[in-house]
Amino acid sequence: REQQSRSAQSFYWQGDVEASIKELKKISDKSALFNKASYFLGGVFAKEGRYDEALELFRNVEKRIEAIDISMRTKEAQDIYELSILAQGRVLFETLKIDQEVRKELDPVFNEVIDTYSRLPSLSRYYPDALYELIWAYIKKEAWEDASRLIEIFLLIRF
Repeated sequence: REQQSRSAQSFYWQGDVEASIKELKKISDKSALFNKASYFLGGVFAKEGRYDEALELFRNVEKRIEAIDISMRTKEAQDIYELSILAQGRVLFETLKIDQEVRKELDPVFNEVIDTYSRLPSLSRYYPDALYELIWAYIKKEAWEDASRLIEIFLLIRF
């Protein structure tokens, strides 16, 4: 199992995306590596522009790890949990096509981006990243007051 994970990563870094995907899909959902492999597979799909598949994987990783009592999670599982939330926000944000004529139709997507980033625990080491990306979501939405408020918070926690 560990070998499949390493092979998949190796294939990916060598540019053989399909071999990487094939190896990652072989990892059983009973394996301790399954969530990590699913997260990595989601990253591969996102990089390849397969956003729906990536988003589904990231959401499933979040749900599976969320079902584990937080006191029983390993540090690695908690990291993958938090990274899967960040990844969802990033994928959703990437799928937005900003066009003044369809801005109203995009409001539900913006709201989903914002809700996704908001699920990241504030004590997470990735929280500043989520806050930064959330600021950009508000800027794209032209929600200036919300963006300004978060910039102030971001500056307080970063400095």
